[in-house]
Amino acid sequence: MFLGPDGWFGIDIGPVGAAVLYAALWLSVIHLSKHSDAAFPADAPLAERQAWVAVVFVTLVFGRIVVGGVLRSGNREAVELDERDLRIQHAANRAGSGLMAVLIIALIASLAIEPELLAPWLRPLIVANALVGLLIAATLMENVYIVVRYRREHA
Repeated sequence: MFLGPDGWFGIDIGPVGAAVLYAALWLSVIHLSKHSDAAFPADAPLAERQAWVAVVFVTLVFGRIVVGGVLRSGNREAVELDERDLRIQHAANRAGSGLMAVLIIALIASLAIEPELLAPWLRPLIVANALVGLLIAATLMENVYIVVRYRREHA
């Protein structure tokens, strides 16, 4: 989608290209987390490093919103939601909420079991980022559920 309607040099990379793109994104996140000293100057404070990471991820989220809006605007005549779509959307919402509930319960249980091990992680900025991560995980679960459900119905 980032390469335009003709793909890359006229080649539509399709789902394989999307998988490679997401794999590269994950690999870069893992590499950055393990080798952050190589990615940032040695004198860069922790707050600056965190800000750069936040800028990258917020930009990715904003890019998803823009691309979704472009896709919706291109299909103005299409029926937005029918009964089947609403059922799938409600099931996806339940799946995302269920995942978030399980993750919250797991975090609370791990905090109750090992409070001294997790105490250094209970700073406000870390907790806030963890809560945002929970929301992102729930949204990701909803979208994965929707894609899988539609694919299963079309097969």
